[in-house]
Amino acid sequence: MKDRLLTLALAVGALAAFYVLFAPQPELPQERVTRPLSTEAGPNGYLGMQRWFENQKVPVISLRDRYGSLPTIAPDAAAGNLLITTAPHIYPLPGPEEHPLQSWISAGNTLLVLAGLSDTPEWSMGAGADQQFMDHMQSMTGLTFKAIPPPAPPPPKDGEQNQQQSARDAVLAVTRLVDPARYESSPNGEHPLLDGVRSIVSVSEFPTAQWQAASEQSVVLELASDHKSGVPALWLMPYGEGQIIVSAYGSLFTNKVLGERDNARLLANIVSWSLGEKGRVIIDDAHQGLVAFYDPQKFFGDARLHRALLWLL
Repeated sequence: MKDRLLTLALAVGALAAFYVLFAPQPELPQERVTRPLSTEAGPNGYLGMQRWFENQKVPVISLRDRYGSLPTIAPDAAAGNLLITTAPHIYPLPGPEEHPLQSWISAGNTLLVLAGLSDTPEWSMGAGADQQFMDHMQSMTGLTFKAIPPPAPPPPKDGEQNQQQSARDAVLAVTRLVDPARYESSPNGEHPLLDGVRSIVSVSEFPTAQWQAASEQSVVLELASDHKSGVPALWLMPYGEGQIIVSAYGSLFTNKVLGERDNARLLANIVSWSLGEKGRVIIDDAHQGLVAFYDPQKFFGDARLHRALLWLL
């Protein structure tokens, strides 16, 4: 009898040890970082934009495939469509997508890129190195971006202090701000896109930089600039029969700021100016992770798959 009790106790102990070592441990509750998706009601989502379009009877489509599918989304309207994409992307633009996107814009459509350049929204952290982001932006828009250096700090007294300052700067660059920074811009002059727009605002949860855009192939209009620095924040460039609009603010039309200042008015102007008779607004959900295609990298990188395999073993 004692032997049976001892065997049972050892078995229970072995089971408990197995659970402690190998079972998935519950994670501490964390605030969910929302992304700029048409289905997202959180602060960084576009559900407010989506519902506004529907309320105003503006035809809107969620793109959940690669850019090669753009001509098939609105087959009765080869031109007069507006594609809204937000960068940095979860799925950066691969080579095979560049030509279909460029051809689609050249045919008479508009690309609006809301880029986290002069703001750093929380969803953009961990999206890759700055140079990768810049290469991606150039592939998508044809524009080159150059960071405007901040004012130079006073010279350090010795090399050790210089190293310490560099280390502090690196830490601060990835440290969430206690209070999100707000950036406001105003029009540089008159343009149909800026009709009734006096000020637009964005929010940045992390430190950010400011950028200058240029193109070797076309004239780039600087439509609006930051209040304090005077650095451009909104650009317009013709592209074939179409055009490309780039905002330096990635948070400009998210749920948390769409109703502030004249952000919504700017969005309305862009839609009115871009859409043709049968045109649609297309929200790029695919490159922010909401896809209809199979992604093997994401599947095999899912921690739930690893835990399931561990249980099987």
